[in-house]
Amino acid sequence: MTLVRLIMTGKAEFQGMGVFLAKVFPNVTFEMELVDSFTSARIQEIPRPGSAPLLIDKFVDGVIAAIDPGRKKPGGRVPDYVVSIDDLELLNLDQPNVVTNAVRETIRRRVRAKWPSLERQSRCFELLRERASFHFLCPMLESYFYTCPSSLEAMDLQLQPDLVPGQDVEDFETRDPSYLLRFNALPATGADQVLRPQTSTWFAKHPKEYLKYLIGGGLAATRIYRETEQGAAALRALIPANALAIANHCRFLRSLIHDLADALNVSPTVELVGESHPETGVYSRPNRLLRNI
Repeated sequence: MTLVRLIMTGKAEFQGMGVFLAKVFPNVTFEMELVDSFTSARIQEIPRPGSAPLLIDKFVDGVIAAIDPGRKKPGGRVPDYVVSIDDLELLNLDQPNVVTNAVRETIRRRVRAKWPSLERQSRCFELLRERASFHFLCPMLESYFYTCPSSLEAMDLQLQPDLVPGQDVEDFETRDPSYLLRFNALPATGADQVLRPQTSTWFAKHPKEYLKYLIGGGLAATRIYRETEQGAAALRALIPANALAIANHCRFLRSLIHDLADALNVSPTVELVGESHPETGVYSRPNRLLRNI
């Protein structure tokens, strides 16, 4: 059976993404690897490495090691394909191209650092181009839960969501007046002024913050959202057909499904109506370093 390693950056994804994708590709074995996210800060197109490896370096090193372990004995079977996934995050929502360019630049730099031989570098680049890919959850995993009643039910919400009608959850926005009123007068302080502008607009666009509110039952929260509990349960309950039901919505998620279907040369159990996102769903771009970027 084909083995796909999923390199994930969230605990909910680590516990649930294999279950979700197995609904789409039931004859594939998915194994999980958990690494740190590198997108929680605003990404520069050309990362500036210092004496210590950057988070994006460690992320890319995991992809390289999974697909091309070299003489080092891997812990088990070398996967047939490696799919790495990180949240795009609100801070990078306007620049997915900058993030993918940063991943490409880091791949070049880390492969050349790992393999001194040009021949060995070429072999590694070939393996990555044929058998590895990179994808986004946009702006984060929790966005997709709002597409599926079974995911919302799995989290036992105390309040029901009130979203902008017709809005793509990858461009998430709530119009819930009680939730937004809470943050109208909340000042940003210290690093939050740069890293997390705490305004009602920011909170309106943040699917995880809104879930915390819905699960907690409002301002006087009585329950806490935990990725390893409600998040993982919601992901395992997520029905692929619900998430992909609208043709021009969830294009980053559709890119992931398209990519796996193309790599595995199998038909997914869900009908893929609509286009993938052009940033992560094109396999013919010149000078690509992974299957899709």
